[in-house]
Amino acid sequence: MIYAVAPSFKEVNTIWAGTDDGLIHITQDGGKSWQNVTPAQLKPWSRVSIIEASHFDAGTAYAAINSFRLDDLRAHIYRTRDFGKTWTEITKGIADGGAGNVVREDPLRKGLLFAGQRARFTFLSMTAMTGNRCSSTFRTRPCAIWQFMVTT
Repeated sequence: MIYAVAPSFKEVNTIWAGTDDGLIHITQDGGKSWQNVTPAQLKPWSRVSIIEASHFDAGTAYAAINSFRLDDLRAHIYRTRDFGKTWTEITKGIADGGAGNVVREDPLRKGLLFAGQRARFTFLSMTAMTGNRCSSTFRTRPCAIWQFMVTT
């Protein structure tokens, strides 16, 4: 079942889609054809909770993966910068104990992400990351957050 849809903010014919069984697809021709661009790291029964198309780069997207059904209570957030050809997990420093439910990119500040777990909300500065390690700009705050996080 399609669980997440994210139209591109930069290219009208580009749309990302994620399913409740862990697949990610992209179309770059307005839906005429779709490519499976699922990260190799995703396991069956992972859920693509949210896909967020970048506000700044056409080929960049973020995916929050919920693997609760696999008894995996860690956040899994992936980023692609090449229309899904390669994916990088960007969760170093996010505390275990809550599956990832949402990731959103700030529409005004490139590189600032908001990540949500069941009991945590995290500000993550991608510009402060070296490789996959977060700098001191990484912050976590307790709260209850689900898929419907809005950034303005």
